[in-house]
Amino acid sequence: MPRGTIHQAKAASDMHSLHITVSVGQRNCWADFLELAVPRALELATEDHLLLRQNLPRGYSDYMGVAHSEREDDPERTLFIEQGMQCMNLVMESIPWDSAADQLAVKFLQSRLPLPSLATGSEENGLATRGTGNMPAAHLTGKQLWKSKVRLVAPDVARLVVEEDSAVVYHMLSNRRVLHNEGDDESCMEPLSPNGRLVFSLDAAPALEELTMAFPEPVQVAELPMPRHEALTLVTQLCEIGLLIVVDG
Repeated sequence: MPRGTIHQAKAASDMHSLHITVSVGQRNCWADFLELAVPRALELATEDHLLLRQNLPRGYSDYMGVAHSEREDDPERTLFIEQGMQCMNLVMESIPWDSAADQLAVKFLQSRLPLPSLATGSEENGLATRGTGNMPAAHLTGKQLWKSKVRLVAPDVARLVVEEDSAVVYHMLSNRRVLHNEGDDESCMEPLSPNGRLVFSLDAAPALEELTMAFPEPVQVAELPMPRHEALTLVTQLCEIGLLIVVDG
């Protein structure tokens, strides 16, 4: 069926039926992106451009509005619309492309299904022992961990964003299966994944970026761009919640 077609599946009364729906691209169109990007772009443009802070023309309500919409040749209407278009162009030039993309990616993370091993309700050891050659970080001494390599437990499980003066890692390991795909409402955002947001200082951002972007390649703990004790604390924390696994070799 074409995208957007309203439909309903009904099973026959005299036989069993299995109905499977596969949906792709939900809440992932340009309109969804611009819904996040344009409000912030308006704030940025208003700070930078005097035109957006100027008063509307005096008496604009005498020639603008549905009651005046047929006055297409009215020069005041033409000028009003031209100025409005100039303002729109300034707003579009201020689109925060990367931060809006981060926001949309975080919304997806907060509404996606958890990893299979965490969806059963058993989170013992997380994913720290999955796969040949992997080991729990808790079994390693600080010296052993310092010489080890780590990587994300799976692709696209976490997203690093910058919020004000903090480096924030959003992840989906705490997501509840029952709330899958219910994160499109702002009112639902926080309850979805209360433990899926980790806040760090901006000083940790370079190391977090390396850890979250290197997959599938492992990262040497000793080569993280931060002091040794801070690197060990960071890696241990991320391993304990299941975001990172320690790998041999």
